[in-house]
Amino acid sequence: MSASPRIAARTELLIRCTPAQVCRGFVEPDMLTKFWLSAASGPLELGATVHWSFMVEGAEVDTRTTALDVAKRIAWEWPDGTSAEVRIEPFRDDPGASHVTIEHVGFDGDLDDLIAAAVDSTPGFTLVLSNLKLLLETGTAGNLVRPSRGQLRADSASNAATRSVSS
Repeated sequence: MSASPRIAARTELLIRCTPAQVCRGFVEPDMLTKFWLSAASGPLELGATVHWSFMVEGAEVDTRTTALDVAKRIAWEWPDGTSAEVRIEPFRDDPGASHVTIEHVGFDGDLDDLIAAAVDSTPGFTLVLSNLKLLLETGTAGNLVRPSRGQLRADSASNAATRSVSS
């Protein structure tokens, strides 16, 4: 029996802030609720489970932090068996800027299902990263991550979390 191919949703952006500032954006509830979540039960800590409430009504999950290398790498598991990883690297041409990559992996199903899940996840994480960029670079989030007038429901924790779209 052959293993399923590794299909990943991936997005990346240059954010003109230090890796430590980017890391804080994903770790601290006071930052997460400015660009992605409506509530978080606590900061991300290695091995800890944190309850996240998303801007999509009814979308709530318990995530478990699987990696936390401050200002370099953050990873967590979603309840559906998928996982997300944020990698933060100083930008080579500007030490005050960061190259940030988010990768969502662990999708289940046949090849068509894997591809569909990755395609479905990518725009949501792109919006999350773009909203963080706006927040960190300007001091104001762009309201990019928010529910679209009742068109989404919380059918899958990671899908609802990544499909918060602007209307």
